[in-house]
Amino acid sequence: MRGQHIRVRSSGDCDSILPVPRVWPFRKEQDRHAYFSVVQFNGLHFDLGMQRETNILGSEGAIKMRRYLVLSITLAIMGLLSVYADTIAYTDPAGQGNQAWGGNLALNFDVVSPITVTSLGVFNASGSGTITGTIQVVIFNTATNTEVTPVETFHGAYAPAGLGFDVFQAITPVVLGAGTYRVDAVGFSGVDLNGNINYSGTGPVLNSGGGKLLFTGASYDGSGSLDDPSTCGGCQPPPAQLSQFDAGTFEFSGGATTVPEPSSYLLSLAGLVGMTLVAILRRFFSAASRRSF
Repeated sequence: MRGQHIRVRSSGDCDSILPVPRVWPFRKEQDRHAYFSVVQFNGLHFDLGMQRETNILGSEGAIKMRRYLVLSITLAIMGLLSVYADTIAYTDPAGQGNQAWGGNLALNFDVVSPITVTSLGVFNASGSGTITGTIQVVIFNTATNTEVTPVETFHGAYAPAGLGFDVFQAITPVVLGAGTYRVDAVGFSGVDLNGNINYSGTGPVLNSGGGKLLFTGASYDGSGSLDDPSTCGGCQPPPAQLSQFDAGTFEFSGGATTVPEPSSYLLSLAGLVGMTLVAILRRFFSAASRRSF
């Protein structure tokens, strides 16, 4: 490091530029542990050891660098996960189980741009993940009155998902093009309650996946088998009706080829930049530590 300069922080508030001498003159044994604090980015200060054979990074600085690396890796992973994470269209919160309706309960939506349905789910009022009876769920195309996904049957134990009050089963992915649809569930009972905002409660939390869905209302009937109900007498008027029932739900991604949201790219980019900077700093300080002052 002969002939180079470093920026160091003095005991005051200002920074100074000092040359790096080849040998630091230690006058006392305890002086061998003296150090300056090298000013780096984002408020991170790395300890510059003045002892001839010590690493240029002190223990505190090394810990900070490791923490920064862990944070960068975490950001990168979070960004990548958010790119590929599925969206839950209707997420049911706690405290919604208030009705034992054995007939069809449907929530209606339009697909604005193509989506890929990856899982079907049902409301689990207890939050235990256990469906005691038998509940079936399917998505209908309301223009053709046909089932466009497999019928999934729920009975037994499942892992709670969403806010802890939905359970899901994966299906062979189904691409839904622009059109009108409803997710229909049947089989709720006294041991597997559904939710209805007519009897208190807020209904499910809606997520359009960034505008890929348009929620349009609800429908129901008294039939004990899946039949694509089309009316909603006595339901709340829109927009409340969009969350009328806690019943069926589904997970989806943004189409046959998912286009990630810009925030996902930014999160990943921040993590990758951080890892790159840490790698450069480690290389620099590792090379510097092998030289004598």
